Amino acid sequence: MTRLVSDVMFALTTKRRKLGDASGRWADLLDFSTSNGVWSDANLGHRGKTFAVLAWALQDYNRPITYVPYWYDDYDFDSLAKKDSLPIPHNFSLVRSLGSVSGAPSDVVAILAGSFVRPFRIKSSGYLPDGFISHHADKGNDAALNAYGFAWLETNVKVASIVRGTVRGDSLPDAWFQTAAQYLTYTYSKVCFRGHLDFAFVGRSYSSDRLHAFWDASIVPVAATLASDFSARLPGPLLGRVTAVRDAAAGPSPNPAGNTAFWVSNAMVHRAAAGWYMSVRMRSRRAHGNENFDKINKCWHCGSGFLQARVHGDEYDQIRARMDWRALPGVTEEWRRDAMPETKGDMEGAGGNTFAAVASDGELGVAAFENSQHEAETMSYAAAASSNGYFFQSFGAVALGAGVRRVGAGEGAGRSIVTTLDQARWRGNITLQVGAAGAREVIAFDVASGCSRTVSIAAGEVAWLHQGSVGYVVKAPAVAGVSLELRCAGDVDASDPEMRDDAEWGEDRRWDAGSEFYGSDVVFIAALHHGPNPANATYQYAVLPGTTAAADAARQAFALFLPDATNVVRNDQGAQAVVVTGGADGPVVQAAMFEAGAVTLPLGGALGTVLLEASGPCVIQARPKAAHWVFSVAQGDADGSVAYLDVSLNVTGVLTPGSYAYELPGIDTGIAAVDDVQVSESGGRTLLRFGLPHDADAAAYGNRAELFYGAPVTLQVPTVATTTTAATTTTTAVTTTTTTTAATTTTTASPPRPPIDEPPLPPVPCSSAAAASSWSPAAPIVGFCLLMRLVAQGA
Repeated sequence: MTRLVSDVMFALTTKRRKLGDASGRWADLLDFSTSNGVWSDANLGHRGKTFAVLAWALQDYNRPITYVPYWYDDYDFDSLAKKDSLPIPHNFSLVRSLGSVSGAPSDVVAILAGSFVRPFRIKSSGYLPDGFISHHADKGNDAALNAYGFAWLETNVKVASIVRGTVRGDSLPDAWFQTAAQYLTYTYSKVCFRGHLDFAFVGRSYSSDRLHAFWDASIVPVAATLASDFSARLPGPLLGRVTAVRDAAAGPSPNPAGNTAFWVSNAMVHRAAAGWYMSVRMRSRRAHGNENFDKINKCWHCGSGFLQARVHGDEYDQIRARMDWRALPGVTEEWRRDAMPETKGDMEGAGGNTFAAVASDGELGVAAFENSQHEAETMSYAAAASSNGYFFQSFGAVALGAGVRRVGAGEGAGRSIVTTLDQARWRGNITLQVGAAGAREVIAFDVASGCSRTVSIAAGEVAWLHQGSVGYVVKAPAVAGVSLELRCAGDVDASDPEMRDDAEWGEDRRWDAGSEFYGSDVVFIAALHHGPNPANATYQYAVLPGTTAAADAARQAFALFLPDATNVVRNDQGAQAVVVTGGADGPVVQAAMFEAGAVTLPLGGALGTVLLEASGPCVIQARPKAAHWVFSVAQGDADGSVAYLDVSLNVTGVLTPGSYAYELPGIDTGIAAVDDVQVSESGGRTLLRFGLPHDADAAAYGNRAELFYGAPVTLQVPTVATTTTAATTTTTAVTTTTTTTAATTTTTASPPRPPIDEPPLPPVPCSSAAAASSWSPAAPIVGFCLLMRLVAQGA
């Protein structure tokens, strides 16, 4: 019976507990530098509930959770090593956090005590340094921020709450509680908007009809438990963030402005204080889109450059029942009409591309990837490939595409490859205007009539589209026109007819003609057509959240793609680059370099035109300011063999030469990188050598360097000192010579980083007996809560 419990209930099968297998579910269990031991994944979220129910069912707190001897650290692995000639380390333990046999309740606490797993490598389950939580990762890291991931965090907090004030509960280290609070406040405050959880990041639960209430129903209760039960365990600033989350109904509130790069997960989130939200989800050989557990794999393209813009929060909520999932926002793909694959349990979203990168300075950011289907996919539903860039600015985002082409047969029947501008809730009149002098057409909000039409945009012409507080500016390629198709309501082909007709799915009141929710599931689609067989086509458009349909908004939109506003200086398969001028603190340069090369940047002013060169594939953001330039750079392929990236500018006398330290990005702040950035001048050029986390840094990063391959390197480089007089401001020119022996200025952000040595993370708490009653079955859990308190207090 106990072996059945071990193998089946706890999924500790013979294959999974095999020693010395580097391809195992939890890597090589014998290698402490790559594996965190068994159960080092989000299954602990629901497996922990099974542990708890079993402990209650045993009704004997002295009885262990299992009699399988190798679970415990007093099992004689030394004799096994001699018998089977296995290189088993002395004092090896299969379940890392589990000690000797001491009773089921103690076993449960001990197992959960090691559950906040920080992985050693990509394609691993765990709490990632970029802030995401990953679970099923054999094809690449996923983003399991609801199913699996959040349950993992929540269950831990509930159990810790049950045993607080006891000997065992109080033995959990402060770092354990701080990890729970960190991920709750850092990550979920960024991916929730007006109470909604972004479904691009929820893993298999992308069809959940409760995502609109996720903040209030899921985040706030965990924050309340941390604040009420464990305030003494949290440092003041972190506790302040936890209480702010607890008190923010339908939050986070106020909207936390800024840009965040989730580099391990190939994703970016961009938010404005004005009250809007954007996100993009990409894929590669390292990360994939949403896992699918639905009958129909509707989220096949959720990692294919899925670009969202939210103002009201519910833009992508109730419409999921009626969506055409073959045309997701931001995605370039064949607009098929055939049935989507029925691949339950698969993760067909893995990419065949290595290039996928994000760079951010915390305010603005750039994301780019080369979209291609992984050749190992068992059933491809993709027919197109392209190079795609997303350039996030204070006004929204510019989306560029190049090399749009057919690479697969697709459905056939002459289906066009399209780039979908948006597929969102249709909530009001649509405004459409082609050309600054063209007539403005207002399409009335009429569900019965719909909005279907196709308009032509001539070569080089600009069109303005507005719907639901979001504006879209489209500029046709200079060499060819493009057509824009609109579809609404009944003209949208729902990918999942069963979900569409299910009266039990979603907000019940959406079926009630007298309710404010009536019509909240009506769909609006806008898509650019590239034709059935485009020959390396391009596209260029901007998404402007929080705008109106008024004439002044339209005029500003038409001025957007002018050289003195938003200048798209490159858009091809070699590079994409945008220069935004006219800002309060100088131009913003954003570039996606899909290969080593150069781009010409018309920066204006004293800088004039600058040639920027990069030594390899990367994304670059540069923001020249008076006192310093802000750089954010990420290596495009996350290649650990690349130790540095060189970026050069054909100017001198602008940036101060020197050696500059930088901090690693992500959820853990204040950690200095091992490498630095060197700035020098030579031959009339300024060279910036960005030292990157790479293979040789493995030991310094506690064998976790792989997780920082491709992480953005962000820092400020001071400009050359300026001299100000009463009448003029003069920038002192720097004389460039072929020998760089001038004095070096070194800026040190923090002391050299010591090796990362993270202790096993402690178990998470349950909240209270009342909160635990939401678990299933409820009564056994409550009984277990009481039992654990008794045992922890006295045994």
